[in-house]
Amino acid sequence: MGRFRPFANLETVMIPFRSLRHINYRWYWISGLGMAGAQGMKELVLAWLVLDLTGSLAQLGIVVFMQGLPQSAVALFGGVLADRYDRRQLLFYSQIITGIFLGLLAWLTLADTIKIWHVYTASVLLGMTQAITLPARQALIRNLVETDDIMNALALNNIQMHASRIVWPSIAGVM
Repeated sequence: MGRFRPFANLETVMIPFRSLRHINYRWYWISGLGMAGAQGMKELVLAWLVLDLTGSLAQLGIVVFMQGLPQSAVALFGGVLADRYDRRQLLFYSQIITGIFLGLLAWLTLADTIKIWHVYTASVLLGMTQAITLPARQALIRNLVETDDIMNALALNNIQMHASRIVWPSIAGVM
């Protein structure tokens, strides 16, 4: 009879998370939780703002369309930019621009001077920056893990993004 070894197969259990052994990817993945959370909350708050301003579901649909259309158009170039330029710089600047747009919307809302056209404009610009952010985030993974761990890292990244679409807006709704 053998001895009981509770952690003998720990390496087998950890295979789904093996790309997290790379410290840079681990920090990237943790920061992605925050980014996905902020993005999920942003979507909920923008919808709430539009409904509060107009009370119209049609206006909300227009805002979603105005974010999605430029996102689709610019996404064609987002991957090219991620391949040609420093991905960290693209992420840095696109997140700074996103923060500025959201900060302006917050300031206009707190000053009680916000109009629906402000939300339309911000939606177009936010869609464009997101179309640069997402390909740069995916492409950056290649720089953070070894070749054998790329598929695992991409899978963990996708799990994080999809789970965040449920978890973070729910938390924002409770808040």
